[in-house]
Amino acid sequence: NAMIRDLCKAAGLPKSQWFNFHAIRKNRITDALNRGKPVHKVRDFARHHNISVTNEYAKATTDDLLDMVG
Repeated sequence: NAMIRDLCKAAGLPKSQWFNFHAIRKNRITDALNRGKPVHKVRDFARHHNISVTNEYAKATTDDLLDMVG
């Protein structure tokens, strides 16, 4: 997270728009599901033991992700 924080700072983002590793991870998982990737493959990518955890990401929306970063 320190490296990501430093990158946000170097990019000139205001602190209110900084993000962390989890925001990036959630974005990649949600994007894969939204693009129609099979949930069991996304689960494996995310290394979730329980597929219900992966299914929660399918409920995330673009607004949810924007709320996380700003």
